[in-house]
Amino acid sequence: MGYYIEALCKQGNFGEAERALSELKALAASTTFSEQARFRFENVLAMDAVSRRDLDTAIQIFQGLLSRSKHLEGQGYVLTRRWLATCLYYKREFGEARRLFWESLHDAAQQGDQRSVNGNIAILLELLRGVKASAG
Repeated sequence: MGYYIEALCKQGNFGEAERALSELKALAASTTFSEQARFRFENVLAMDAVSRRDLDTAIQIFQGLLSRSKHLEGQGYVLTRRWLATCLYYKREFGEARRLFWESLHDAAQQGDQRSVNGNIAILLELLRGVKASAG
């Protein structure tokens, strides 16, 4: 259901996403999740906050997820750090965002995650162009 909610948010279908998120929250309140499922649920909450441009809430959730995601399987840690960096970038906190994008790039390269490598490089280049433009 989490992937479905993320897809709805990306499509801009916020009404349906909100209904599905309410159902997921009700389920979460009455269910015990595995650590991986809890991580996924909280990630959906963070992505919902990003889609609503509630960056402070998203940052808070992503910071909590980052501290717990390093030992989880898959790309959770790389993607969590990248989304945290993205939120900071949106808030124009470029120094911290740049640091996190570099760290995410390093981890993505070690894991062979080419999609994340490419995404991090693109944003880092944009940040570098912004630094050159402001200096010139």
